[in-house]
Amino acid sequence: VSPDGEGGEQETSNPRPPRRRKDRGKKSSVSAGQSGLLHSCVVKLIVQSVTPNYSEPWRRKAQGSSAGTGFLVGGRKIVTNAHVVRRCTHVRARKSSSPVMFSCTVEWISIPLDLAVLSVIDEKDFFGDEDESKSGSDSSNQHKLSLSPVLPRLDENVTCVGFPRGGQQISVTRGVVSRVDVNSYGVLRIQIDAAINPGEY
Repeated sequence: VSPDGEGGEQETSNPRPPRRRKDRGKKSSVSAGQSGLLHSCVVKLIVQSVTPNYSEPWRRKAQGSSAGTGFLVGGRKIVTNAHVVRRCTHVRARKSSSPVMFSCTVEWISIPLDLAVLSVIDEKDFFGDEDESKSGSDSSNQHKLSLSPVLPRLDENVTCVGFPRGGQQISVTRGVVSRVDVNSYGVLRIQIDAAINPGEY
C-alpha cells in the first residue's frame, strides 16, 4: 500500500545486500582432508650417528642418537635434510600414525643442498603390497607429497609439519613466505617466518 492510501508499490531502500549461505561444512571438510593427507606423509626419523674424532682419528667417539623429520614422495622414497642423517650408522623411520619403526638406508645426500633421499629396507610392510598399489588402493599412492613446479609468492601462507624435540606427537606451525633468494652456491632458498624448532625440519 502506498503512503497516500492508494494501491501501488512502495519503494524501499535496502542498503544491505542479501546474504549468501556459505557451505561451511564443505570448506572445513576439505581443509581437514588436506591436513590429514599432509600429516600422513610426514615421518619421524631416529638416527644413530658417530662424530669423527679429529684429534685422535684412530679412535671412534661414542655413538649418539638424534631425531629428525622426513616426508614421503613418489617412488617409495623419503626426503629429509642432509644434516639429519649425516655420519649416520643406522636410520629408522616411523609414520605419524604408527609406532612401528622401519630401518632405512641413505641413497643420496648433498651437503650444499642440505637434502638427502632415503629408502626403506622393508618397503612392502612400510608402504603396502605391490599388488594393492596397482589396484589404486594402496596408501603409497595416496599418502605422498608432490613437489610444486612453481615458486611460492611473497606473503604466501605456509605450514610447517614435523616432530620437534620434547615430544612424540606431530607439531604444526604456520607463517608466510618472507623472502625468495639465491645463496652463494647458486641454490634457491625460501625464507619463512613460521616458528621451526630443532627436529622439525
